[in-house]
This record gives sequence, structure tokens and C-alpha cells, in this order.
Amino acid sequence: MTPRFEQVLGIAPALGRSIVDGDAIDGADQVMVISDRAWRERFNADPAVIGRMVDFGKMKLAVIGRESADPENPVIRKQA
Repeated sequence: MTPRFEQVLGIAPALGRSIVDGDAIDGADQVMVISDRAWRERFNADPAVIGRMVDFGKMKLAVIGRESADPENPVIRKQA
């Protein structure tokens, strides 16, 4: 997923936040938005996983968001 991917589609994570431009700069923490399935199966549906650093292969990534449980009916971002 790239910065603004969800913004372009007008959707938002069900929990946490989306990847933003600042996440893609050199020196920034490596981040990920996890699927609802991963959230339930790997992290026992723990909302406290948001902000936690987790091992992902040989990398450590900060979990910043969780996607909607139903990709057919995502959380719609409200227009400001």
C-alpha cells in the first residue's frame, strides 16, 4: 500500500490511521496497515496492537492501522 492509496479511494482504516506521505521518507519508521484477518488471527483482535512494533520477516514494522472487516463495505472517509 502506498501513501494516499486509501485517501484516493475515499476509505479509512477501521482502526488507527492510513499510510501518509511522511511514512515514505528516509529515516521514518517502517509502517504497515494490517488486514482484519491478521488482526484477529495473529493479534487476537487486540486494539492495543496499533502503535506496536512487530517483527515482519527480517524487518520491524509499526502497526498503524487495521483495515475494515468487509472489503466490500469499507469504512468511508467523511469529506471535510
